[in-house]
Amino acid sequence: MSTKHNISKNTSRKEYNLTTEQRDIYRKISQESFWLKKRASLGLLSRVHSVNTPQLEPNNLMPQLKYNNLTTLSLFSGGGGLDLGFDKAGYTHQGAYEIIPICGETLKNNRPNWTIHSGPEKGDVTQIKWIDKIGSIDVIHGGPPCQPFSIAGQQEGQNDERNMWSEFIRAVNIIKPKSFVAENVLGLLNPKFRGFVQEQILDKLPDYHILMFELNAADFGVPQIRRRVFFVGFRTLADFKHFKIPQPTHISSELVEKTLFCNNDLFENTVPKTMGVRKALGLFDIGYDTLAPTLRSAFTGKRNKY
Repeated sequence: MSTKHNISKNTSRKEYNLTTEQRDIYRKISQESFWLKKRASLGLLSRVHSVNTPQLEPNNLMPQLKYNNLTTLSLFSGGGGLDLGFDKAGYTHQGAYEIIPICGETLKNNRPNWTIHSGPEKGDVTQIKWIDKIGSIDVIHGGPPCQPFSIAGQQEGQNDERNMWSEFIRAVNIIKPKSFVAENVLGLLNPKFRGFVQEQILDKLPDYHILMFELNAADFGVPQIRRRVFFVGFRTLADFKHFKIPQPTHISSELVEKTLFCNNDLFENTVPKTMGVRKALGLFDIGYDTLAPTLRSAFTGKRNKY
């Protein structure tokens, strides 16, 4: 007879009722993973396959554009996806703020000449006054933590301590850039958050004309189905009217299924297809025999403050 165990952590709001067998399975997987990583770090594991040759050249998806004399400030930078994108588009990076140290280190390694404020002491945006940035920033961009709105979490929204939309908005309202770009998970479009979006985001930025739209990375040649909602705001009506929502540059299976184009045959013949992830990374087909075990990040509770 199975025994039930309540598994919970101080950082988690949800309890998981596991049987003894389930608990042992999770523990075994965790221990095996730990020792494999340990052996790999010591160079004790031989290669399973020969070194793979990636087939995708990211620079072909977005070549470096000429610098346009516009400056950017990055909030909630993570590993720097938006930062690198704006850099490719010709913007001058003026600084990034990220509270998680390892994320900041990743960005520093990729762009050692940039100004990166990372860790609890330097990267916590709740402690920054922003007064010194007034007049020097043209665009603020960032992705406030998505956990409060993600369908993979509890979707507590405004009541979740990790909700940092108010801090992003505070920075925009103080610095007053010409425009801003914010991205988040599609869960934010859930009807339960309609009031939050209107009252806590749109209404809190009265000086900006704002567009809200969805984009899928796969429609732009990225070998990953990653759909996100974007908020793009402009201080002037002229800039707002001039802006055009990006249109797909590649065709993906999802794009065809949505029948966004009247003649898909013509579209397929004139627009490149998005490469699959295994081909993009140069991975061999490993096949499968059964479902792989999945450890959800939410199972272990919150790992970071934000």
